[in-house]
Amino acid sequence: MEQMNEITGEIGNIVKRSYEQANETSTRLTTEATKAMEDSFGQTRELVELGLRTQKALWGEWMKSTETAKNLWDDMIRNYSKAYESKAPLKAAK
Repeated sequence: MEQMNEITGEIGNIVKRSYEQANETSTRLTTEATKAMEDSFGQTRELVELGLRTQKALWGEWMKSTETAKNLWDDMIRNYSKAYESKAPLKAAK
């Protein structure tokens, strides 16, 4: 009977150590996974912010070039209209 108690005690200790190791491993894995997700989220956020800044910059440049093209077109029409009305020759674009 004494041997049974010793064996039961040893089994209990083995189970307890196994549980503690599993718990430590689980905690460590959860911590590492959480850190990896936070790092990934941070990188994703940085990429999204960079993309938005890039898109805003490209949009601004496109708007500037569109405005420039519109101004050139308006100038051409205005010059053509003035030349047509005055019967003066058209000036070459510089």
